[in-house]
Amino acid sequence: GVRRGRAADWCATSLSKAEQVIITEEGWSRFFYYAFANMDDAMEVFQAWPHTARVLYSFDASAGCLVQELEADAGASVGWSLNNIRGRAEALMLPDESEN
Repeated sequence: GVRRGRAADWCATSLSKAEQVIITEEGWSRFFYYAFANMDDAMEVFQAWPHTARVLYSFDASAGCLVQELEADAGASVGWSLNNIRGRAEALMLPDESEN
């Protein structure tokens, strides 16, 4: 699963108030999420972690789902981490209405 991370507690918020979520892979198959109420805080944290594989998503708090990938950076990983993160995040995505 994806657990709540604590590294950004100084500016993170609860999922019920989130507009953006960063999902990271910190170590092999250790996934964490960080929820943010605004894009400024989310981008500040995203840019402050150059060595961590991470994907930034928009988030729909009322549905409790990720909506869209906004940014991605493999950090110090060789790129596999991004696919791992996206695979975990897929289960948390808002269903695409155009596929129905």
